[in-house]
Amino acid sequence: MSDATSDLTLFTVSYNHLRARLPRLLYSIDKYIGNQYVEHIIWDNNSKDGTKGWLQSLNRPSTIAICSDRNINDLPAYNELAKMCKTKYFMVINPNVRITGPFDTQAVLQSFEADPKLILAGSAGPCIKFADMASGIAGDWEWVPRFLWERDLVQDGDIDTMHCQTHYFCASRENFLEVGGFEIRNRRFDMRWPEKRFDKKPVDLLNKGNMISGEVGLSVRARRLGYHIAYISMPAQHYFSAGQTVRVLDDEDMERGLSPLGYQAGMYGEDKFLKNKPIKELI
Repeated sequence: MSDATSDLTLFTVSYNHLRARLPRLLYSIDKYIGNQYVEHIIWDNNSKDGTKGWLQSLNRPSTIAICSDRNINDLPAYNELAKMCKTKYFMVINPNVRITGPFDTQAVLQSFEADPKLILAGSAGPCIKFADMASGIAGDWEWVPRFLWERDLVQDGDIDTMHCQTHYFCASRENFLEVGGFEIRNRRFDMRWPEKRFDKKPVDLLNKGNMISGEVGLSVRARRLGYHIAYISMPAQHYFSAGQTVRVLDDEDMERGLSPLGYQAGMYGEDKFLKNKPIKELI
């Protein structure tokens, strides 16, 4: 096994995350992951908040900025980044995340080396049964089985939707590309009778349902093709709130019992590029 530094690329896809979140994520990576990777590729989805200028001026070792001229959303960007990178493994870290403590990436990659059929390692998403769709007990996730059924993924009348969430996860680049990465289709497209049931239309890449069902679909597809998925605990915190300042996110950390990150607004120079947002609003 070669060391993690030569085997791993980090991916982050961002859209209008310059205010606190993206710089704070980079600080947490630098603090807790250090140089345990070859490159950190940051894909910007045509942000309007100054992210492009900031990335192009960012003096951070091993960082590569890709600035898209349109917003293609997260999952399609991950597909493009997987084709682009040269390492055996990649780790996706969403800008709504912070690393919470020391992270030994070598330990994670050893699992991939030990199992050639391992494709993904990350936190587990909700496991919803097809029968739950009508009962309503699945809450906000009750639509997932319907989406999977419309994509012809249901077999024998049921399906296990356990999947690797995309807030942060590691992947074998070869296996990921072998299964075709994330497949994104319109939520009402049915492979079996598209001409009879639904109008043809361009895929809505900004539809959250399309994105989450694409996330679930990758894990389902991979398992059926004989690949393995590892559900592991990673030292990372995903923020679901709308908090947009360093202080608010620090307060959320305290409520969760996390140690203070130590990032101060402007430490990575974002205040010089953030459009129409003076530094006092970042604090």
